[in-house]
Amino acid sequence: MAGIDIIKRLKQFYDLLGNMMILSGERLGLMQSLAGLAAVLSRYSVEPAPQTVRHPRVDPTSNIVQSVVGGLPLMFKLRNEAQDRANWRMKTRKADPK
Repeated sequence: MAGIDIIKRLKQFYDLLGNMMILSGERLGLMQSLAGLAAVLSRYSVEPAPQTVRHPRVDPTSNIVQSVVGGLPLMFKLRNEAQDRANWRMKTRKADPK
């Protein structure tokens, strides 16, 4: 009986570590995705392209990630750094109580 208890405990321990590794891997993937998105959005503005459908159809066969039938065309426009700095200064002045 003692051997069976040890095997059960080892399986529980392995499951615990396995789930912990999966969760930390998910977190790492999410953080990398957010960092990449932040890097892109810090330099570009995103707008719908002229051929973008107003109400896109969601692919019913997509399983894990929601996808749109035919894709979702977007336009990336390089931001004007001088304008961004001016907007940032105006926001900080409004927020600064004097």
